Amino acid sequence: MASKNKAATVLFRAAQKAARQIDAAFGGLNFRMPLDSTAWQTAAHEWSTPTDEYRLNAVNELLPGLLQPPSSGSFGRGELKQCIRANFEASSSAPAEQLPQLLDTGFDALRVLAEQYTLEQCSAVATTNGVHVEITTACIGSKIPLDLIETPTARPVWTYRCRVENVGEKKVQLLGRQWLILTSEGLQHAVVPRGSTGVVGCTPILHPGECFQYYSATDLSTPSGTMKGSYQMVELGPGNKPNVPFDAVIPTVALRS
Repeated sequence: MASKNKAATVLFRAAQKAARQIDAAFGGLNFRMPLDSTAWQTAAHEWSTPTDEYRLNAVNELLPGLLQPPSSGSFGRGELKQCIRANFEASSSAPAEQLPQLLDTGFDALRVLAEQYTLEQCSAVATTNGVHVEITTACIGSKIPLDLIETPTARPVWTYRCRVENVGEKKVQLLGRQWLILTSEGLQHAVVPRGSTGVVGCTPILHPGECFQYYSATDLSTPSGTMKGSYQMVELGPGNKPNVPFDAVIPTVALRS
């Protein structure tokens, strides 16, 4: 983007402002892919890439052609501002005929930053005994309840993506789960009892370095709330013999409309 072009300068300043807001709120940015708004309908699940590779792939897919993306896919404090400046300066000497395309790319990047800001607000991570859990939520609209007499109005619906990664040195298996969903007033909306079997019909075995990812969804009686819980895990010995059971924390995550 030509540095003397007013539109390019305004765009640069907007991107830097977004980077400052991200730094102030989170002290950096962990890139994530946007949530698939329909995946929960089929209880979609898959083996996924480890965290650093997953986040770097997200950077490369969402911001193609970005100069010097961080190898971990996570921007530390100040790194996002430096990256924006480096890309702006590298584009400043481009021919005039390329400016419209560069501006489009810049606006796309600004949209991605806004999206990532929201994803960061609606994500939470925790690591317990080498099991790293990351959950991200997104409001996907509302639904009309089947029982209109008991619940006569539509309720907001959230989808959520859970990533369960084995960052430890021992093989583990996910056996069960527990969820507590609270309204914005802190009232209990729904409970999945501790020990409820598996996730989306699966009880995956995770070798060191492996990550299992799945989608699900929930509604709520208020416009916002929170979710938290735990996964019932077990370390596996030779021949997949159950060894040491433990609970992996599912951290409290926001449900925002």
